[in-house]
Amino acid sequence: MILKEFKPKDSHKLCLIICVTKSYEEAVLISKSLLINRFAACISIFPKIESIYLWKDRIEETKETLLLIKTINENQSNVFEEIKKNHSYEIPEIISIIPNKVEFNYLNWVFNIVKKNN
Repeated sequence: MILKEFKPKDSHKLCLIICVTKSYEEAVLISKSLLINRFAACISIFPKIESIYLWKDRIEETKETLLLIKTINENQSNVFEEIKKNHSYEIPEIISIIPNKVEFNYLNWVFNIVKKNN
């Protein structure tokens, strides 16, 4: 059986946004805010990751919590702004990735959750 490939328009493509927070509690606060506003359909939380980075000319080692936020491309700005509004870092790490392929039913589910915001 040949499956027909679905090509969503750019604004409806899945977007993964990565963000780290200083605590699990802050991650949950940001996640709930994104979900309540329907800026995201799902957020995976990875607590207790270890980050090593340069900050103000010093090597820092910090335990952080990683968020993997699933939304659509046209919601990127809303997600970025909502994170910045609720984030404690001076310069929060917020990175957007557009995947090449996404399973159709999953993409449809994400779109139907977040489109109610648009």
